[in-house]
Amino acid sequence: MAILSRKKPHVLLLPFPGQSHIPPMMNIAYMLLNHDITITLASFRKIISSIRSKYAKELQGLDFHLVELDNDPEEDDEKLVEVTVPCKLEALRHGCQPYVEKLEADRQAGNSIPTCIIAGFFLVWTEEVAVRLGMKRYILFPNSAILPRFTQQIPELLDKGILQCGEVRKSNKGLMPFDGVLDISDVPAGLKYHEIPYSARNFLDVVLAMNLGKTANRSILVNTFYELDSKAIDSYNNYFPKSLSGTKAPRMYPIGPIITMARYTSLAFNGVKETTGVECMRWLEGQPAASVLYICLGSMVRLCPKQIEQLALALEATENCRFLWVLHKGNGNFDSLEEVLPPGFEAKVEGRGMVTTGWVPQLQILAHSAVLGFLTHSGWSSTMESLTSGVPMISWPHGAEQFLNCRHMVEMKVAVEVVRDADGIVQQEEFERAFGILLGEQGKRMTKVAQELKAKGESALTPGGSSHEAFLQLVEEIKL
Repeated sequence: MAILSRKKPHVLLLPFPGQSHIPPMMNIAYMLLNHDITITLASFRKIISSIRSKYAKELQGLDFHLVELDNDPEEDDEKLVEVTVPCKLEALRHGCQPYVEKLEADRQAGNSIPTCIIAGFFLVWTEEVAVRLGMKRYILFPNSAILPRFTQQIPELLDKGILQCGEVRKSNKGLMPFDGVLDISDVPAGLKYHEIPYSARNFLDVVLAMNLGKTANRSILVNTFYELDSKAIDSYNNYFPKSLSGTKAPRMYPIGPIITMARYTSLAFNGVKETTGVECMRWLEGQPAASVLYICLGSMVRLCPKQIEQLALALEATENCRFLWVLHKGNGNFDSLEEVLPPGFEAKVEGRGMVTTGWVPQLQILAHSAVLGFLTHSGWSSTMESLTSGVPMISWPHGAEQFLNCRHMVEMKVAVEVVRDADGIVQQEEFERAFGILLGEQGKRMTKVAQELKAKGESALTPGGSSHEAFLQLVEEIKL
């Protein structure tokens, strides 16, 4: 069997097909290209088409290749929220199979193939692909270091009986409900069961298959910087022995902030056709400096009419609060704003408030001088974009790992959390409490911390900075 010597390193990127997963992987691609590494990114046809159209100028002349995969469960369905994570994972695995077989045939024939895979953390089946093709493999967590550190500890917590495993839904294994709170090292204290990351509660098989507690697993990349997550990063890396049978122990590479204004391309991957970015930026231009609360709960959250009403009433009552509210439609929550906003709402807030249902360029908005704060669902991409812009947060977590992110930011004194009532609704008075904090003296202190973290994040990316050095170490390992 003739196998060609592969002189130039070549990285295959396999992201999870989601709005918060594609842009970080694209930015990693640019970073690697700057170090003379060939890049191939494989994903579903719709995503590849978006990349081709939106990144055409940036990709021109680069050693960057795109591979379209079939079997997209959303090919004829623009409602991303209706397709479950397991469905996407299985579809991507099957869609990737013909490409893997082609790579295997090329390898057998002595043709050049990628030397390394960087895969989204849900894509556990890529471990088998890497072994089959003789590639190195890395996992991308577009998250803080706290999520992989928590995931790393789950097997031990199960062994000790602190957590229990059982069948939760449709034969999936998950963590069983518990009373009280969970307090474990390097993770924000006081987590209730429903605040545990959704993947661990419902898809534990996938989480355990990541093998983050095993030295046989490859290293991981995280969208954070050492100065923000030092405790979790150190604990993760110190979990492994220095060496095991001569095998290099895996490690965590904090290489963020992955997305900054300098690396930013305004691009939505979730099929949204309605965009209102130009109107929103024009409206912001007419607002005073540090006066606007930006409200956006990510691409997946859909508020029920009652919850929309409570937030609207709080905004209406807080007359010294200017706001830009991105309110997404979907899952039958409403067809028009008039259905869910209080009577006369838009007239009462005219001049100081804007509500849109379209997609907006979030990082550009957060970087605008008119923005004072960010009411966010605490997804990590949004959290990092807020920190990158030096903007404090009102945190309203909804699922996934968002409660971890929320508590982390509260502990860092850069966010205040809003709390639901017994029916799961955040009431008007609770929003007003949070608005008062943001607009008062505590808000000024939060802004100061946010600005300090922004500066630390910028410093981490400069030559000699923590993220810059971590990335250089990653590049060196990829090239070995």
